[in-house]
Amino acid sequence: MSVDEKTLLIRLIELYNYEFSAFSNDDINEYGYYGYDHIDDYRKEVDARYFGEFFVMLKYRRMGSGKQVATQLFDLHRGPWEVCNWKNNVSAGLF
Repeated sequence: MSVDEKTLLIRLIELYNYEFSAFSNDDINEYGYYGYDHIDDYRKEVDARYFGEFFVMLKYRRMGSGKQVATQLFDLHRGPWEVCNWKNNVSAGLF
């Protein structure tokens, strides 16, 4: 993963953590970030069939973007998948 890709991923995870904090009750640290301890795990296994988080930015919700990306992902990597969500995240459960 290049430095630019890692920087982009960190920014997206911060957005994800901000939105997800409504369910997790997490808060920012003293530097104004939520942080993510596993950022370097995303560059380990090229053929891994696991992803830790999936979210659609508010601006793009209810446009079919999430369904389209999830469908493409599952079609591209056929096989068993386990999809989980927090019980209090009702919209994720409906998705």
